[in-house]
Amino acid sequence: MRKVIVLFVALISFNGFAQLPSKVKKLAGEWSYKEGSGFEVWKQQDDLLHGYAYRINKVGDTSMVEDMQMKRINNSLVYTLETYNHIEDSVVIATNSFVGEKRKMSFINIQAETPYSIGYSFGFLSRNRLKIKIKYALGQDPVVLKLVRVKE
Repeated sequence: MRKVIVLFVALISFNGFAQLPSKVKKLAGEWSYKEGSGFEVWKQQDDLLHGYAYRINKVGDTSMVEDMQMKRINNSLVYTLETYNHIEDSVVIATNSFVGEKRKMSFINIQAETPYSIGYSFGFLSRNRLKIKIKYALGQDPVVLKLVRVKE
């Protein structure tokens, strides 16, 4: 019986390292920018959170501008951001990788100088509000994007 309990505890602790923190799982769903300029869609697939950001232009056309992924590797969160810049008839793709802390959703770029960091935070009493803070350089004030969860 003791061996079974030790094996059970070992399996639970081993699986716990690969799972996403609960704060990250709260991102799943559709989020709309308060300014009405676009929206983000996040979906959880096993131990990976996959998101897409869309922008709406003045005419009302929607285009995908970002492909995002969050996953946990060892004890760190890894955030991968692929941006699509639409220039006339071509698309320029840029990829950045960020590393975060264990449970916090603040990430520092390990691949390029800009953007320096990205941070996600939920509203104090409401989980339906989200702030994304993007710093383009160390010491600069962050650009704050405010999002609201789209209710289904």
